[in-house]
Amino acid sequence: MGNVFKFGGPLPQSWHVNQLYLQFKILERMRSFGMIPVLPAFSGNIPKGILRLYPEANVTRLGPWAHFNCSFSCSYILDPRDPLFLQIGSLYLSQVVKQFGTDHIYNTDTFNEMTPPSSDPTYLSAVSRSVFASMTAVDPQAIWLMQGWLFFSDTAFWKPAQIQALLHGVPLGRMIVLDLFAETEPIFSYTKSFYGQPFIWCMLQNFGGNSGFFGTVESINSGPFKALHFPNSTLVGIGMTPEGIEQNPVTYELMSELAWRKEPVNLSKWASLYAVRRYGSTQENLTAAWRLLFASVYNCTVPHYRNHNHSPLVHRPSFHMNTAIWYDPADLYKAWKLIIEAAPSLMSKELSGTTLSM
Repeated sequence: MGNVFKFGGPLPQSWHVNQLYLQFKILERMRSFGMIPVLPAFSGNIPKGILRLYPEANVTRLGPWAHFNCSFSCSYILDPRDPLFLQIGSLYLSQVVKQFGTDHIYNTDTFNEMTPPSSDPTYLSAVSRSVFASMTAVDPQAIWLMQGWLFFSDTAFWKPAQIQALLHGVPLGRMIVLDLFAETEPIFSYTKSFYGQPFIWCMLQNFGGNSGFFGTVESINSGPFKALHFPNSTLVGIGMTPEGIEQNPVTYELMSELAWRKEPVNLSKWASLYAVRRYGSTQENLTAAWRLLFASVYNCTVPHYRNHNHSPLVHRPSFHMNTAIWYDPADLYKAWKLIIEAAPSLMSKELSGTTLSM
C-alpha cells in the first residue's frame, strides 16, 4: 500500500520460498471451497532503485506515514501518465497470474493513508485509469477490489470531487469498494453509494489486535439493511475486515448470520438464543446475562469511540491512561455474577469456548 518500504530484516531466502509454497496451498484450498481468491496488482508505488534503471522516470516522493520517518516511509510513486506505469504494472501482474492463476479480481490501494501529490480530479482519474489499464492489459475480465478507508482517514483531502474522480477513472461495475468501517463510519451514505461503483458493507470491529470487550451490535444489526435500501444502492455484499481475531466472537457470529437474513434480528431474542447455543442450556441466568451484555458492553453507540479495547490490562504502561468507558461497569459485573451462579449446573456440559471470551 506504499505506507512503508522497509522495516527490520532482511528476511532469508528460505522465508520467501516458504511463503510461496504457503500461497500455493492457500489458493488451492480456497478454490476447492468455491472461494474467489483476490490477487495483488500494481499500485504505482516503486522502490527508489528503479531510478537507477530509469533516471528519467516521472516519480514523486510521498510524505511520511504514521510515526515512521523517511528512513522507513516516504515511498515513491510513479506518475500514472508515465508510459513506464503500464509497462511495470502489466509485467508485474502477468507474473502473478502466471504463478497463481486468476479468478479475475485484484486488489491494490494507491493512497491508503497517504496524501496524493495532487488534488486535481484529472490527476486522480488518471491514477485509477492507469492502475486499471495495467490490470486489463493482462486480464480483460479484471475487476479492481479497493479499500474505501482512504476516504475516511483523510477527509480533509478526499472531498466529493476527488472521491468521484478516483472512482470514475474505472468503468462502472469494474471496481468493488470495501466500505471498511461501515458499522461506525459508513462511506456509501455520503458518496451516493460510491458514485455508482459496487461496494461491500464491512464490519471492522477490531483495530491492531487489541483485546477487550467491545461491540456495536445495534449498528451491525441495522447497517447492512440500511445500505441495501439506500437510494440507488450499489451494495453487492457484506464482509468482515478485522485487524485482529480471537476476540469478541459474538459480534462475528451475529455479522455472519445477517448474510442469511432479510431484515434486522431482534437483538434481545438473538442474545438469548446465542446463550442457549453457547452453553447448551436454557437457564434464565445465562440468557439474562447475555441480554445484559448486548445492552451494555457490546452496544457502544458513541460514534467512532476511540478508547475501546484499551483496558489497562492490555494497554502499554502509562501514567496518563484514559479510563473513560461507554457502558456502566455494574452491568458487566451483574452479567458476570449471573454466569458464575449458573456455572455449577454446567460442569458436565461441553461448552463453546470460555465463559466470557474476550
